[in-house]
Amino acid sequence: MFRTCLTCALATAACQKVLSVESLLDFERHGHTVTRGLISPEDFQSQVPVLQRYVREKESAAAAHSAFIMSAQGMAGMEPPFLQTFNPHRHSPVAWQWTLALLSAACALLGTERLRLYQTSLFWKRRGHDATAWHQDLMTAPIATNDFITAWVPLHRVGSIEESPLVFQSCTHKDLAAKVHHEQLEEMGIDPLSCPGPEDFGEHHVPLEEGDVTWHHGWVQHGAPALTKGVSRMAFTASYFADGALVMAPAETEDAPSFTSWLRDLRPGDQAEHPELPLLAPA
Repeated sequence: MFRTCLTCALATAACQKVLSVESLLDFERHGHTVTRGLISPEDFQSQVPVLQRYVREKESAAAAHSAFIMSAQGMAGMEPPFLQTFNPHRHSPVAWQWTLALLSAACALLGTERLRLYQTSLFWKRRGHDATAWHQDLMTAPIATNDFITAWVPLHRVGSIEESPLVFQSCTHKDLAAKVHHEQLEEMGIDPLSCPGPEDFGEHHVPLEEGDVTWHHGWVQHGAPALTKGVSRMAFTASYFADGALVMAPAETEDAPSFTSWLRDLRPGDQAEHPELPLLAPA
């Protein structure tokens, strides 16, 4: 459906802003940044209620998926860190519009003219949900690339760390020691449970007003504290990667079929040129 390059007519003025040098350098150096007011107030006010309704409509499916994942990880019966609805852009015109509206900034930050869409998501974190542990997006993406970026758009104002913004470990997209440390914690005699979590360590961009967007590189360590202020926190995300990346072979595990099915008919060594991964280029 979207195999060919889309010469998107991105009419929203906000998505055609030229990013500041400070934002570009911030992302290059630290692996994360924020773009203030990227989504116009008019679009935000009219479109966010549509996305919020979509999240609530998919609550049962998202809860079932979270329960399955928690059980597979030996944590059956425990509260998940969030509910996640995958790829709303396939069904919601507003989610697809936001995916396109974020494209120009994503291209500028990665320094490329054409991107593939990896996935979109809607996250719903509520009181009682656990903190989102430190992780790197590219650790679970079956593609061979370093050029990967995620936009995180809260669907309301996030004014403090108690309202569960994303928290980042700066420069971990360039620090190879961070990955070694993560993989060898027990070998080095360090209890992983004693490491500072997102609520105690890292950098964030709050306060985030309506229309603000945070961005993070695919290798940057990030997480989110538990929600301790307010009732819930919702956010839309879109992840992109540079055109031309190759599909990686999955690990030989029982869940390998589901792993490969994320990219549908692609096989290891193929270029990511499938209709489910549209090639996007700003007009």
